Amino acid sequence: MGVVLAMHICDEVNVFGFGADKDGNWNHYWESFGSHFGTGQHGGGQETCNLAIRPFSARVAELKVFEIFPQQESFMDSSPDRCRTCAVVGNSVNLLRSHYGPLIDLHDVIMRCVTEDDDPWFTKRFDASLKTFLTRNNTLSERDFRWWKNLQFGNKAFPSYRMAEMKVFEIFPQQESFMDSSPDRCRTCAVVGNSVNLLGSHYGPLIDFHDVIMRFNTARTVGYEGDVGNKTTLHIMYPESAVDLDDHTHLILFPFKIRDLEWLVSAFTTKSVKMTNKGLKSTVKANQGLVGFK
Repeated sequence: MGVVLAMHICDEVNVFGFGADKDGNWNHYWESFGSHFGTGQHGGGQETCNLAIRPFSARVAELKVFEIFPQQESFMDSSPDRCRTCAVVGNSVNLLRSHYGPLIDLHDVIMRCVTEDDDPWFTKRFDASLKTFLTRNNTLSERDFRWWKNLQFGNKAFPSYRMAEMKVFEIFPQQESFMDSSPDRCRTCAVVGNSVNLLGSHYGPLIDFHDVIMRFNTARTVGYEGDVGNKTTLHIMYPESAVDLDDHTHLILFPFKIRDLEWLVSAFTTKSVKMTNKGLKSTVKANQGLVGFK
């Protein structure tokens, strides 16, 4: 969902730190190997479990792929006598008037990213006009609520949702940050996960070079700046993974249940909500004017 949000607010999206490392470890980068980890609503080990229970179906899918497509290992040959050059060409507006064309074409391998015109499948499914943040003028319909309700615990009805939603809008200003667009702008986004594969990556300066940097749940930067950077623009969380933020970082709540909206209001007012489906922080330090919800 973070990547979907980034696609709506940025012109160029780069993703860092998701999945396992080369040895198959699923830990977060700040954890010891083999430790228990529980970011978000489930333990991090759930990813491993999901993989473990699907080996047969994955193998069947793999066999079907090989039936249709020949095994290809193009460009995987190596030689000490060869120097193969590669150009990875994005779609940014900053290429206009760059005169890079002849230089790009000099490379042996040229990789281009798909655009909306190149990929009908993507164009059909991605609607850039959709509003990604909840506002007074952009709320869930009862039909959408019924779909959303299937994701959550509890059996509260639509009127309960509307009540929670109204309280949220009373406390927090309407925010549609980063939803502006301009043909003269190329806003870059770094979507930074918490995978152990970031350790030793030295991606920190590259991540911090982006205009918008998104982090998730209990992500840490102190002590890991060289690999993960130290800037954060949007910090996305659930109540179960809430952390304190500075005054310049946007808190973005991804609510999976009505109780999440109730927690958000409580965290900045009465501090009375201390439990959803598990115990959690009853308050969170953040700039109230930079709170959003998706």
